[in-house]
Amino acid sequence: MMKSLMVILAAAGFSCGLGCDDRDDRPGPPPAPADLVQLDDLHVPIPPGGNALEGTLRFEATLATAAPTMYVALQVRVFSVNQPRSFSASAMSEWVPDGCRTRVDFSGIPEGSYGWCAETLDQQGLRSPQADFRGPSDIDFTVDPSKPSEPRQFRLDAALVLPPGGETPEVGVILQARVHSTSGMLVHAQFEVKPAGVAFDGEGLQEGSPVQVRRQSNATVRVTPGPFHWRVRTEAYDSTRGPWLEYQIEPEVAPPATDFTRVPADSPPVPQPPVDLGQLHTDLLTALPVGGTSGESQVAFRGTTPYDPLELVALEFEVKPVGIVFDGNAALSTGFVLGGYAATACLRLPAEAHHWRSRTLHALGGTSEWVAFGSNLDGVPADADFILNGPTAWFPQDPKDLSQRRLNGSTLIPAGSALSESGFIAQGTVLEAGSPRGLVLEVEVRSDGAAFFNVPTAVGSLAGTGGVSRAEVTDLKSGRLYRWQARTKDSEGETSAWVTFVNNPVSTTGSSGSSGGGSGYGGGLTGGGCASVSVAGVSGAWPALWAAVLGLLVVRRRPGAAR
Repeated sequence: MMKSLMVILAAAGFSCGLGCDDRDDRPGPPPAPADLVQLDDLHVPIPPGGNALEGTLRFEATLATAAPTMYVALQVRVFSVNQPRSFSASAMSEWVPDGCRTRVDFSGIPEGSYGWCAETLDQQGLRSPQADFRGPSDIDFTVDPSKPSEPRQFRLDAALVLPPGGETPEVGVILQARVHSTSGMLVHAQFEVKPAGVAFDGEGLQEGSPVQVRRQSNATVRVTPGPFHWRVRTEAYDSTRGPWLEYQIEPEVAPPATDFTRVPADSPPVPQPPVDLGQLHTDLLTALPVGGTSGESQVAFRGTTPYDPLELVALEFEVKPVGIVFDGNAALSTGFVLGGYAATACLRLPAEAHHWRSRTLHALGGTSEWVAFGSNLDGVPADADFILNGPTAWFPQDPKDLSQRRLNGSTLIPAGSALSESGFIAQGTVLEAGSPRGLVLEVEVRSDGAAFFNVPTAVGSLAGTGGVSRAEVTDLKSGRLYRWQARTKDSEGETSAWVTFVNNPVSTTGSSGSSGGGSGYGGGLTGGGCASVSVAGVSGAWPALWAAVLGLLVVRRRPGAAR
C-alpha cells in the first residue's frame, strides 16, 4: 500500500523526501555576467582606474541564462574604495533574453574612488556568481571633475599613436590629454616627463596648448635617448590646478613604469639648412628689419625648411646677446613639419641687442649646418640683428563688430536664435592703434543667467590690429540659454574692457556634447601663431599666457614648391 502511494505521488510531481528520487528539474543559477565595460556620461569607455567627470556612468555586460527560454537582468553594485565616507548603490537593468548585452546607468555618484561588481538575476530569483570588474579592493574608477582624461602619446607626425611602453627613434613625442575643470575658465595641460628611474617631483613641466574645458591640450616634448614615464594635470586660467593623472593610470610603483623609450637612430639623415630666414613682430605680419628696434618683449623667428615632402623636420634657433658668441645651444625650436614648409617660433627676451642663427633638425636627430641671419658680423661684439627696448605703452581697444556664426564659420546667427548644434563661432575685430603686436579675441560664455566672472572660457585666432579674430565655442548643452562677452588681448598681456555681445541670450535646441576638432589659439594647424618648443623644457604660467598663444604652428608652402 505504501509503495503504491509513493508511485502515485511521484507521478503527480511530488517529492517525498523519504529516500526516493528527489530530482529538481528547474534550471540552476545563471552564469556570471561577461565582458564587463564601464563608460562615462558621453558613453566613452573608461579604462580600469580611469576617471568619470560628472558622476554619471554606464555599466554594460553580456548575460546568459541557464535555460534558453528564460529572461535575465543585470544587477550592478557600486561601492567606495579607500574612502573615509562609504558609498554603496545598486541598480538593475531591464529583462533581456539569453545572450543579450544590456546596461545599467548611474548618476549622482559623488567625488571619490570606486569599485563595482555585477550579477545576473533570472526570473526565478536565482543569482549568478558575482563578477568583479577587476578586484574587490581595486579602484575601478574615480569621480573627479578636475582630473584630466584620455592621456595619449604620439610620434612627431601627430598621427601615429605610440602605444604604452612603445619605442620611438625620434627626438621627441607629442603628449595629449583632455583637460577638465569646475572653474569654467580657459585651461591647459601641464605634462611632467621624467626618465623611468626618476620619481616625479613637479619640476620641469611642459605646458600644453590652452583650450576650452573638455578639449584636448597638446605639447611637443624633446627627450634624450632612454626610457621615460609621464603624468598630466589641468591648470586653469586663475592658476588653480587639478590632481595628477599618470599616463598608464595604475599607481606608480618603484621602479616607475616605462611609458615610452627613445631609441636613437644609428645614422640619422642630415638635412639641408633652412632658407628665407626672417624676423617679425608678434602680429606675424610686420617685418622687423635687420638692426631694427622693437617695443615688444618677444620676437618671431621664421624660416623655410628644405623641400622634401617625405621628411619630418623642424627649425632650431640660437639667440644670443651681441656680446656673447654662438655656442651651438638652441634656445627654441618650431614644431615638426614636412619639408618645404615655413615655420615660426617666438621667444621672450630681455631688453637688449641680439643676434641669431638657425638650422634644420630632422625628426631622427640629424642636423644641418647653422645659417646666420642677416649679412652683418657675428663676432664679439656682434652686429645687432634686432634691439628690444622694452614694452611700449600700447593698449588694446575694445573689440568691434562682434558677431556669432555657425560652426561652418560663415552663417550668421541672429541674436536670440536657437542653435541646432553644440557650438558657435564668436568673432570680432581686434584693434591696438599703431601697434605691431599680435592680438586675440578672448571670449567668456555663461549659461542660464549665470553672472560673468570676467575670465575667458575660449580664445580666438591670432590677428594684427584691424584684423578679425575667431573663437570656436563648443560643448554647449542642449536646452540652455547662453550669453557671451569678449575683450581684446595683446602679446604683452594687456587687455581691453569686456564688451557684451547683446543682452539677448543664445539658446540651444540640438545635440549636446563635443563637436570634435581643434579650436584654441588659432584653430590648430591653420591658424596664425608661432610654434615654440623649448629645448631645455618649458615652464610657463598664466600671467604669461601669450607664450601659450604663440604655441601654435604656422605652416606655409614654400613659394614655387611642388605639391
